[in-house]
Amino acid sequence: MTKLTTEIKRMLNALTSADAGEYLTPSQKVRYLNQGAGAAAPAAAKQVRPASPCQQVAPYMGSELPADVMNYVVQNSARLKHGLTALTFQSESALLSLHADALADGGIDLQKEALSGDPVPELARYLRRHSEVAFLVRNETGYPGRGLLNGSQRRGVLPVPVVLVINR
Repeated sequence: MTKLTTEIKRMLNALTSADAGEYLTPSQKVRYLNQGAGAAAPAAAKQVRPASPCQQVAPYMGSELPADVMNYVVQNSARLKHGLTALTFQSESALLSLHADALADGGIDLQKEALSGDPVPELARYLRRHSEVAFLVRNETGYPGRGLLNGSQRRGVLPVPVVLVINR
């Protein structure tokens, strides 16, 4: 195993137990840290985040919701214990119902926000008003994917990180 691989695994292990500090008493933290990186977190650390305000992963949906984008969203929402807020300008979208089983299996709380108006400023306005959104997920087509890839998207327009899932 290369040094880089070892370091990446070490960082990912640290991320998986980062929430332990949020929910454990000082004595539980000491016990957990002394058990080592491979040990399971105590039950208190596995609790879902408190209901107010829960961090959210926000996929930005157009008329399509590619399977690779939704797989990324489901896996990371479950791993991070974040809820899911699907942002769309479509009045009705049956696309999310195709992933209902995966969302239920991951214990992911799903909300849908139908936005209206001009997509660029409305999406930015929504994200500024909802600080619980940790990051936006989109594929490389459409807004904001194309603009981010070709450099035409101005920095700071969207107040959260954007994760582009590129299907290759």
